[in-house]
Amino acid sequence: MKKLRSQQPIPLVTQVTPYTLTAGYKILNGNIVQCYNRDEGEYIDDRTLIPLLVMPDINVYDTHKNTVFTPVLTGVDWYEGVPSTSTLISSGTDYVISASGAPQYSLKMYKNVDVNSPINIYYRAYFTDERLNKTITVEGVIPVRTSYFDSSNYSVKLAQPKAFTVDPCRASKNSDDWMEVRLAAQFYSGSDAVADANSAYFWYVLEGGTWRLLNANDIYLMSGLANGKFSKEIVVNASFFENRSFKVAASFYEGDVYPTAPSDGGNQDTTTINVSYPEMAESKMSQSKGMYIGADTDTPIDCTCWVEDNTGEVPNYKENYMCLWFAKAYTMNSTPQQIGHDWNLSTTSAKIGVTNTEGVQIYAEVYELSHWMPVVDEVGAILVNHTGAWNMARKAK
Repeated sequence: MKKLRSQQPIPLVTQVTPYTLTAGYKILNGNIVQCYNRDEGEYIDDRTLIPLLVMPDINVYDTHKNTVFTPVLTGVDWYEGVPSTSTLISSGTDYVISASGAPQYSLKMYKNVDVNSPINIYYRAYFTDERLNKTITVEGVIPVRTSYFDSSNYSVKLAQPKAFTVDPCRASKNSDDWMEVRLAAQFYSGSDAVADANSAYFWYVLEGGTWRLLNANDIYLMSGLANGKFSKEIVVNASFFENRSFKVAASFYEGDVYPTAPSDGGNQDTTTINVSYPEMAESKMSQSKGMYIGADTDTPIDCTCWVEDNTGEVPNYKENYMCLWFAKAYTMNSTPQQIGHDWNLSTTSAKIGVTNTEGVQIYAEVYELSHWMPVVDEVGAILVNHTGAWNMARKAK
């Protein structure tokens, strides 16, 4: 039996695309930046009292599954300086690896760093690529430094611009349908961030031309105030106003006595939130029934209205605008009559007054809804429900 010549065998090998890796770090305690007070000869924070606790923060992107996950580490080597045998860190007086009560492979640092000798803490973290049963190595670096304490060089900065606009139609909302806006501040000594443990923040709102300290009763303060202390971030409810200006001030402090007011009025920053609908928004209308009305007939009429801007249909327009429908006879001096509300109109020619001799035009009027506000009675008293909570409502602008 004669065997024919054949082509080369076809290799069938699984192609495994390497992971895409990002390497960062988590600060679980303390701060990577210290201050040194030359007058007192003290470090703030003193790491012998408040150690720095850090942990690798590894994220893995799997292109096959289009997923991101945090791998289970199988080991971490820590280094003070560029990784080498001489810079490898072992547990001792200055450092403890996997300290009691701390996460496995974490590094606890008790060492204070000289102002003139900043250091970089490097790590090599390991995990297993279970697709190939292969160990993957990821390297990262954590800068650790100290700056001089200088009370005249303090400042506080907001992450937000001096003014910005929130579009109610496109803003993200929480589960209660409120527009949450986060304001974030950071206290600095020169260009170095002051440790949160030594930063006291105070948040204000502008009312009647005067800055007033926010309090727990302000309906637009959602979070950021607890036990009389503000955090560096607050969340405000932009559903309750059309324009509000906020100010943050900050002070340095040590010990157990928390300041009740900022010590330096110059350490402050402001921002203004404007809540505004799309400038190019306009209503559109279409008719699906009643285009032809015969003599002596009561013809069904169906119309639909929606809102568009220069990008197309405005999202969430039904929650942010109000639609009213009107009919107006063609006769001179006729008065428009409201014939419906909401975004769809279903009526008949007879109901709106169309006859064999008299025509009628119908149209929609769309209004922006205002911000939410408490419902009040004729003397201005706020009305509450059976639980004592305010009754909230919106009206056409």
